[in-house]
Amino acid sequence: MYSFVMRPESLPKSYQDFIQKTGPVAKPVYKAVRDCCRGGPVDVASISAYLSSRGKLNFMKLEEFPSIIPCSIIHPETDSCLGHNAKAASATFRKTFPLYFSLTFVPFVVLHLHKGPERKTPLHCAAIKGRVDVVSEMLSAYGE
Repeated sequence: MYSFVMRPESLPKSYQDFIQKTGPVAKPVYKAVRDCCRGGPVDVASISAYLSSRGKLNFMKLEEFPSIIPCSIIHPETDSCLGHNAKAASATFRKTFPLYFSLTFVPFVVLHLHKGPERKTPLHCAAIKGRVDVVSEMLSAYGE
């Protein structure tokens, strides 16, 4: 994520687009964070336009050289960082679970079908638990 926020030119365009499309933070906010971390001026006009498009008009004074980008700009729809992270994790899980489930569940069942009769727990329960674990681990490592 450091590369995506601070050095997006180092990543392939398709990867940048994927992260931006699936991520919970808007493009002008990433640019503002990058500019702020680099010590440059923040584009107050683009942040104001973004906030007004989200229905947050003039709720705070924006500075050209802020010391930090406040949470109210990063996630204007939610008042809580914890709430924002829970919402983002839930949305990411809903997007990625069907893909990872289909890519891992079918091969697991096919490869372990012969072990089905002697198992104490049903095969489909073990497969579902394994897929949820994989997606959960992915979320904890890459989720925002």
